[in-house]
Amino acid sequence: MNLAPRWMPLWIALGLAAVAFLWSHVTTPPERPEPSTREFVRTELDVADGVQMVLPIELPAGYDYPTEYDYDTWQITEGTPGASKRPHAESRSTTFFPTGGTARARLPIVIMCVQPVNLKQEMCPTTSGSRNLQLRHQQTRVTVYAASKDAYDVSAWQDVELTTDIDKVTWLH
Repeated sequence: MNLAPRWMPLWIALGLAAVAFLWSHVTTPPERPEPSTREFVRTELDVADGVQMVLPIELPAGYDYPTEYDYDTWQITEGTPGASKRPHAESRSTTFFPTGGTARARLPIVIMCVQPVNLKQEMCPTTSGSRNLQLRHQQTRVTVYAASKDAYDVSAWQDVELTTDIDKVTWLH
C-alpha cells in the first residue's frame, strides 16, 4: 500500500529548491558598485567624517580612476563619552595608476593626499620637488607624490583643476 501520492517527490524537490534560492539571496551580500562610479566613491568616502576628499576634475593623460579611498586619523574616540561613533578623517588619500596597469611612457603611480591647511600634525608629505607637488584647494592642502621607484615625474598633475564636488568629476559616471 502506497501512502504518498506520486507527485509528492516533485513538491518536495520544488520546496527545497525554493528554500535554497531564498537562502542564497539572504546570505549573498549586495553587489558593490564599480570603482568608476560616483556611487562607489561616495560609499568609500562615507565611512568617516572629517576632511573632504579633493579630486581632479579631469585626470592627466594616461591615468586610470582609483579603486580605493583611505583615511587617517589622530583622534582615538573609542570609549570616550559623547564621541561620534563614526571615525574622523584628518587626512584622506587615493592612488592613481597609469592605465593598463603598467607605467605607460614612464608615468609614475601617484598618490593624492589631502588634509586641512590648519592641521598641526602633518598627515601628508610636506616637501616639494620633482617627486612631490604641494597644491591647495580652498582650506585643504593637497599633496601629489610619486609612489614609483623608477618613474617619478608628477608635473602632469601641476595644473589639474581640483574639486570636492564628486558630481563635477568627469572620469566618474
